[in-house]
Amino acid sequence: MVKYKYTKITLNFHIIEYIIYGGVKMGLEGFLKMISGVAWIVVFWIVVILIFLFLYNKFFRKK
Repeated sequence: MVKYKYTKITLNFHIIEYIIYGGVKMGLEGFLKMISGVAWIVVFWIVVILIFLFLYNKFFRKK
């Protein structure tokens, strides 16, 4: 009975440990993916704005 209880506790601990480790690992990977996704969106918008400003200066400033 004591051995069974001990095994159950260690099993639960391992499950908790696995969940925490998996959560942290997935959290980090998700965080990095989110950062890279946001970075790409930001870079994309900066490029679009720069192109827009360049075209605006080139075509509309002269008038």
